Amino acid sequence: MTQGILGLRGQGMDGRKNASRVTLLRRDWLYGIEDVSPVAQSYTVTPPPGALYCVARLVAGGGGRDASISTSTGAGGDYARKLIRVPGQTPLAVSVSNAANLDGSDGQDTTVSLGGVVVCRAGGGEGGGASPGAAGPRAQSLGDVIRGGEAGTSTTGGASGSDIDDPDTLWLGGFTKTSPATAPASDGTEPPVLPVYGSGGAPGSSDGPFVGDGRQGSPGVAVLEFYNLKPY
Repeated sequence: MTQGILGLRGQGMDGRKNASRVTLLRRDWLYGIEDVSPVAQSYTVTPPPGALYCVARLVAGGGGRDASISTSTGAGGDYARKLIRVPGQTPLAVSVSNAANLDGSDGQDTTVSLGGVVVCRAGGGEGGGASPGAAGPRAQSLGDVIRGGEAGTSTTGGASGSDIDDPDTLWLGGFTKTSPATAPASDGTEPPVLPVYGSGGAPGSSDGPFVGDGRQGSPGVAVLEFYNLKPY
């Protein structure tokens, strides 16, 4: 997954290549949960020694279905990616969306902050009401790459934005809870996605894969990758 990055050589500020290789020092996976309270999980992440850059990949929480309206489904949360310069071992504050409630609540944002300033944000999916939640990207999303979540329909919640088109994909996002057309392959060529992070709330309580009620908006996920040199 990181072969293309790890094979690169570092480049100095003056444009000259140096002898050091770009090295992935650590990869942290941070998860939201199916509980709706609190609305997000908070993490403090200290970069490893030698880290100069962080690549943050975020998926926001999907919007919840309004359980009182039969055609209500939630939209998927946005995907955002950002290359962040990390001075020394300054901690990063990460907030990862938990599940959205069954009252048509919007999904929560997933964010990374440095020095009290939000430097990357994936916007939460719109909750369903009288009509399904609308497609992203959300105005609040922030990053070098932003991919909007899909709208819900009368039969399925929307898929989140994803990194599936990236050359070093981690298979974040991009799946709904129920659609066979977007389910991962069963022959081992695609990784499992349990639960389906960032997808909008589905029509039925038993729709899955998930841990809680299928009508909830799925929680988000954040992946932080730390490098010794600028990876791209």
